[in-house]
Amino acid sequence: MHKGMDRGGDALGASPARTGAVGGPTRSALADVRVPLRLKLSALWAATMFLFAYGDIFTGYRSGVVEDLRHGELGGFEVNQASCWRRPSV
Repeated sequence: MHKGMDRGGDALGASPARTGAVGGPTRSALADVRVPLRLKLSALWAATMFLFAYGDIFTGYRSGVVEDLRHGELGGFEVNQASCWRRPSV
């Protein structure tokens, strides 16, 4: 017999008390971990900021975007000092 099997355990040496009904880990090992709401919101905020930064940085690498900005246009909209200070109407 393998080591551990003579005492009622499985082939890896785990005792029957540490395994579940079908030989898997017990329920306490798979218990849900409560993650604080502030941590969830912080992670969501950080992910959103990284995605926006990613979009902003790599938009400049497309052909013609920098030229459009120099001519005062971005995505079909006019971009100038007045439009930057104006409150969006969306």
